[in-house]
Amino acid sequence: MLGSLALCAALAAETIEITVIDAGNANCIVAQIPYGDGHVQAVFDAGYELNLGSADVDKVWARFQDVMGDEEDIELLVVSHVDWDHTALLEKVMGKYEIDVAFYPDRKDALTSATWKRVHKLIEDKVRLPLPIGTDGAIHGKRLLIGDASFRIMTGYNVPPAAYGIGTSNSSAYNNAASIVARLAYWGRSVMFMGDCYGGTDAEATDTPKWGEGDILTKRPSYLVKTDVLVAGHHGANNASFVDFIEGVKPTFVVFSSGQGHNHPYKVTADRFLGEGVALANIFRTDWNDKKEDPAKEWQHGHTTGTARQVCDDDVLIELERGKPVRVKYVDPANG
Repeated sequence: MLGSLALCAALAAETIEITVIDAGNANCIVAQIPYGDGHVQAVFDAGYELNLGSADVDKVWARFQDVMGDEEDIELLVVSHVDWDHTALLEKVMGKYEIDVAFYPDRKDALTSATWKRVHKLIEDKVRLPLPIGTDGAIHGKRLLIGDASFRIMTGYNVPPAAYGIGTSNSSAYNNAASIVARLAYWGRSVMFMGDCYGGTDAEATDTPKWGEGDILTKRPSYLVKTDVLVAGHHGANNASFVDFIEGVKPTFVVFSSGQGHNHPYKVTADRFLGEGVALANIFRTDWNDKKEDPAKEWQHGHTTGTARQVCDDDVLIELERGKPVRVKYVDPANG
């Protein structure tokens, strides 16, 4: 539909490099995707943790630019939903980079922030091809091209469909449950970016996922659901990553984009992945060795001695190389 989205750069490349930036309890993800003799850039959310101080915000922004390198264009932007921790950096991003194509929730209602309303207008005014997602799901499941890779919008809306039964009185659930989910594929390998997609309210092991996770399982063929790397929904909260969904995705690797303030990732959520056969060494978190939270809720693996919140020290790198096994690792080899 879209075709290839940009001109190539100078150097040959056969590896997608996806950096999940440690932006606190937030999603900020940059992908460098091969195209011809060079590569193009994609961004899947660009937020940072709500209560970061200005020095830490500057660190996240500097890290984003460092990952982008000398590139001046972003070929693809996918904004999962309107919340701050997925969008706060976007004004800076659109002030510095030209963006070719953007998928985003088409919302400007009273439940959205002033920041999001500014971002929405910037997308409409500055992006070369803005593709707002509404309530019809018309773009869902279609294969689109980005460089030498492909991607699909698996599910996601501007607001939750009426069938979800989520009212505006719970603004957090109302925003999160509509999250746009994207799956990036390259030479038989794939990564799924879940945003804050839910399976329902807090899950027990026997619960059947509904809402976004349920839609993915019921509306997408199983070969598109199965994914090598899952950037887990809602930072590892208990209302995402239901057991049936994990069984459908069958991830080899899991990344929790997590930080302080919400006990993410939850122990029960991590235990679901472990129980479904994901190796402990293949589960990553962007708050490795940061300050511990409630041990009755938060997964404690990786929280042995940490006493403070830090950002940009626990980035996770995902590599999809043509003809090679998927690689996931911490950018800092001292982690993990």
